[in-house]
Amino acid sequence: MDTITATKASERAEQLRKQLAGLYKRKGEVEVALQREHGTQENATAKRAKLVGELAGADDATAAWAHNEIDGLDSTLRLSSRVAEGLSQSLSGLVNEIAALNLEFTEARRAVEQETAARDLEVFGVELRQGIQDCIENLAAVRKSLAAVNVLSAKAVERHADSLTTRIAVLQIAEAEFEKLFAAERNLTNNGWHHATPPFRHDLQFVVRAWTQD
Repeated sequence: MDTITATKASERAEQLRKQLAGLYKRKGEVEVALQREHGTQENATAKRAKLVGELAGADDATAAWAHNEIDGLDSTLRLSSRVAEGLSQSLSGLVNEIAALNLEFTEARRAVEQETAARDLEVFGVELRQGIQDCIENLAAVRKSLAAVNVLSAKAVERHADSLTTRIAVLQIAEAEFEKLFAAERNLTNNGWHHATPPFRHDLQFVVRAWTQD
């Protein structure tokens, strides 16, 4: 996926997210309104049943009042039923629209996630290649440094081959300095170093010897 396509997918995902948030809000409002209408119908039905029950044995005036109240409740029930029907249709439409947008949102988000993963892999590859190259160069430098001090000591011994006293002095200096090198390696923990064991490669270790390069 190129940068332009990835940007469009990200923008579309954000647009869909906002649309879905608005639809879910509207759905909640419709559900509350529908529940309110159902409550109105239940109350009106209960009152109507009570009035019908009181008609038996009622005098004319009471019966006329009860019939008038029942007519009003019937009107309320009819109106509430129409409102509830409209709300139910709206709710059904919202549910269908949300379902369709959720599918599209899932696809758009998957595309964004894939592009994010692709970019991460690309960055990882660049960083790892650079890190490995640094390791190769640093190890090469250490090999050459070891070879250099070794040659330096050998040449000093060779220069003073005719003088036993000076040769011994050269060897003593060399041995003392090389001991510092090996002591430093043996006492890494005392110098604040800690063995790193990353989970990816537990055997990431090398024996570094003195080498020269043509």
